[in-house]
Amino acid sequence: NVIPKTAHSWVEVATEAYLKTPATCQEQAVYYKSCSVCKLSAKNETNANELTFKSGAVNPDNHPADKLENVDPNATVVPATCTAAGTTPEQKCKACQATIASKITPALGHTEDAPEKAATCESKAVCARCHQEFGAYDPDSHPANKIKIDAAREATCSQTSLTEGKHCEACGTTIVAQVEGAKKDHEYVTVNEPATCEKDGVQGRVECKFCHAAKLDDAGNPIEGTVLPKAGHTWGDWEKPEGYDCTVGGTIKHTCSVCKKSETKTMAANSHEAVTDKRVEPTCTKTGLTEGQHCALCGKVLQKQEEIAASGHTFTGEAKPNGTEKGTHSYKCINCDEIGNETSCVDENHDCVCDICKQQLQHKFEVYTPNGDATCQKDGTKTATCSVCGVAKDTQPDVDSHLKAAHKYKYVYQDDATCLKNGHEIGTCELCGAVSDPIEKEGTALGHKETDWRLSPNFDCEVGGYREKVCERCGEQLAREEIESKPHNVVVAPAVAVTCEEDGKTEGTVCSVCGKVYIPQEIIPKLGHKADEKGFTLVKEPGCEEAGLEEAFCVNCQKTFTREVAAIGHDYTAKVVAPTCTEKGYTLHTCKNCGGTYTDTPVKKTGHTWKLTVKPATRKKDGKRIYDCTVCKARVVKVINKIDSVKLAETKIVKDGKKHNPAVIVKDSAGKKLKKGKDYTVKYTGGRKAIGSYTVTVTFIGRYSGTKDLKFHIIPAAPKAVKATAAKGSVALKWSKVSGGDRYIVYYSTKQDSGYKKVGTTANTNTTVKNLKSGKTYYFKVKAVRVLEKGNFNGVASAAAKATVK
Repeated sequence: NVIPKTAHSWVEVATEAYLKTPATCQEQAVYYKSCSVCKLSAKNETNANELTFKSGAVNPDNHPADKLENVDPNATVVPATCTAAGTTPEQKCKACQATIASKITPALGHTEDAPEKAATCESKAVCARCHQEFGAYDPDSHPANKIKIDAAREATCSQTSLTEGKHCEACGTTIVAQVEGAKKDHEYVTVNEPATCEKDGVQGRVECKFCHAAKLDDAGNPIEGTVLPKAGHTWGDWEKPEGYDCTVGGTIKHTCSVCKKSETKTMAANSHEAVTDKRVEPTCTKTGLTEGQHCALCGKVLQKQEEIAASGHTFTGEAKPNGTEKGTHSYKCINCDEIGNETSCVDENHDCVCDICKQQLQHKFEVYTPNGDATCQKDGTKTATCSVCGVAKDTQPDVDSHLKAAHKYKYVYQDDATCLKNGHEIGTCELCGAVSDPIEKEGTALGHKETDWRLSPNFDCEVGGYREKVCERCGEQLAREEIESKPHNVVVAPAVAVTCEEDGKTEGTVCSVCGKVYIPQEIIPKLGHKADEKGFTLVKEPGCEEAGLEEAFCVNCQKTFTREVAAIGHDYTAKVVAPTCTEKGYTLHTCKNCGGTYTDTPVKKTGHTWKLTVKPATRKKDGKRIYDCTVCKARVVKVINKIDSVKLAETKIVKDGKKHNPAVIVKDSAGKKLKKGKDYTVKYTGGRKAIGSYTVTVTFIGRYSGTKDLKFHIIPAAPKAVKATAAKGSVALKWSKVSGGDRYIVYYSTKQDSGYKKVGTTANTNTTVKNLKSGKTYYFKVKAVRVLEKGNFNGVASAAAKATVK
């Protein structure tokens, strides 16, 4: 049974828990009243202001802020900041006339519990009040934009796999360590590479698709496959450059039609590139040509081709059919196999086959008869017999014959009959899914279902009215009788006994015809069950969250009944689980009764305490960075790619009087550039101004080990002001002296940009080139040379000088 709640019993208790306003220099402290039963404060009641009382003495040191004024009107309050204390000037209370001495207010301190910006591994926290940084960096908090993915790497037969990892770019901390896996086995594929013009191909070589090592057969021999010999070039016609003239000569080229490689050759003046014009044999209808020749470059005819007359057809060969549509045949020319001399076919046997050329002639199919194989879903066929030979038959689709074919319906009753109308059946074709029109199913009308007589709505005996019978299904009125007014027939409505579970009723009176109430029946509330002297027996234990049940025998109704027993609630014990390198800590709460659990008070995971061991990479072998956690013994291995290439940005530098330090470029096997000062140091030999050879020593440090010596050369500059003066059969050359050069090499060519040949070497700044062809144009270049014990150092070639020999 529900017990109504009781009203609060308010009392005056002057403690801090019920304080509304503290005492001031003029007023006592004000307290809310509290309930003596439940101890709640009245401050949350709707009439809380009325449920207060004053108690205690005034506080001469607590002055209302609105009553304070500065003794010196010009004095100001200096507010405290996060890092500096504030001051208040001497003040006077207008309420009690007391003077309050000036005082220092302590610094507020930074908003550590709610900073404007939390600390990370690269920045300190920012105070929400003064917007300045304070405190220390948080090594476990990393900015989202600085968390970088260490890409996963698939294993191959030559390298291990790595899982995806994460690290902080700002502080270098590994967030998710990459885990190294095993290498893959070789994965062999068969290589079939076609031969090219210049390179052999291969057929059936079996090799690893990753490292390209050949597979060994059962005898231990590599499966090299069959070598396909190179095909050689398929040269096209010789091509001349724009403006080429056979009378002058020059350079021509031809190109391979397969690989597009070109070759050149030099043609002498008044020479032609002769091409044979092949003989063309005459045919029955076309003239032929005799063999001739022409120049492929200038088109000049070197040997004219003569015309050969056409021979004409000779149609005396075998008869050839022209097709069943024409009903004709022709004869083959014995010279060119052309078909001609069309003639009508002869069918004396009436078998639709030509007696001469034996071609199948066109049958005559006129009357088609349906084959009876149509269904409602698919057209059938129709067949006709040839009216000439009486044997051949032709079968065609019988278009739209499915529209005339009968459906194979399966009928389902729709159960749509009414009182007066029959229901229907609808069929669905089992072949095509077509739906039939509804078909009335005789004898399925339901007929009316008549009710007993019932009075009209709001019927009153003293007024009169009617009574009726209607159909329970469709509501149609089936019978009606008028009823004249007459006195009410008052009868007793008997009392209903009250029980433990059901309400009772008192005796009343009512009209037995129209139901008018004269004395209403009162409701007597049900008694409710009452346990006998044995009381209640527990039949279902209550759980932490689920109610239990008690059962008893009722002394009133002699029935068994139950009532609910309140849930007992959880009884938790707490266990602190310490954090680990990779897992958060927490407090685990376990219920003693049901075993249910929950966690709270999360503690950040401690993170790994890494000990780094570096095995440096070299130019021949990958290195490793091995991270071992000193706490949980986890291990992460990161590959240091081996040094792949070490080279200088320049190996030949023109002497200019300056000291040169050509840049060193170092890349690992992944194509990543190494950093000078971090991964390697560079040492240059002395000088590096004069012509000669110099050594650069690259020493690898940090994650790399080993050394590499590189060479570069400082060479003479190009001679300037080269002048060519033509004479008869020769050209005189002069040029300016080159600093550091003690020899000069002279070159010539008949083309400005290619084909230069060495004329000779001289210690002078002039020379004469002899034995040149008159009227021909030549180009000349000069290169300075420095001769040293360590070798000759050739300089840069000059610009070309041009001269036409007289």
